[in-house]
Amino acid sequence: MKKIGIFLFFLIITIGIVLVSTTRPNDEHPQAKDGVLDVTGWKFDKDGILPLNGEWEFYRDRLIGPDQFEADERGWPIHSTIEVPNSWNAYVSETQNEGRGYGTYRLVVKLDEQDQILALKIPRIATAYKLWMNGELLAASGSVGSHASEAIPHYLPQVAYFTTTSGTIDIIVQVSNLIMSEEASGCP
Repeated sequence: MKKIGIFLFFLIITIGIVLVSTTRPNDEHPQAKDGVLDVTGWKFDKDGILPLNGEWEFYRDRLIGPDQFEADERGWPIHSTIEVPNSWNAYVSETQNEGRGYGTYRLVVKLDEQDQILALKIPRIATAYKLWMNGELLAASGSVGSHASEAIPHYLPQVAYFTTTSGTIDIIVQVSNLIMSEEASGCP
């Protein structure tokens, strides 16, 4: 019995060392800047999980789909960038309050490896959202809308798998929070 206890102790220590050695501290992760996250040179199998933190494009009071971005119909003003994860309260319309509003987040990820199967963990967006990767609807929760009668929030953590087919991933997330009085989560 004592030998089994010692074996389990060393097994747990070994697993802990492997896990710690395969991930980088947060300050070593690339950060998104001006809506672009450059992860060329990042090896997911060696460098570990990559948070999509930093400055995302944010289009307040606009629900913009991938087709509109592809056509480059930018007749709408970009508010600027928004720090993710973070509250959007300072960015939603002046006519909205208490975290209510809607908008579109966008991040372009540059990588140098193609044909990889990757996953995106969506742990907490306590509102309605739709998430596209390279034009393909990858995840959704609730019903996104620009009016309270259309928007139905839903809390649904998800893991979405996708395959990279080029050196660029275009992530678009539409979010609406028109019912809850608390601030919207730090999407995505």
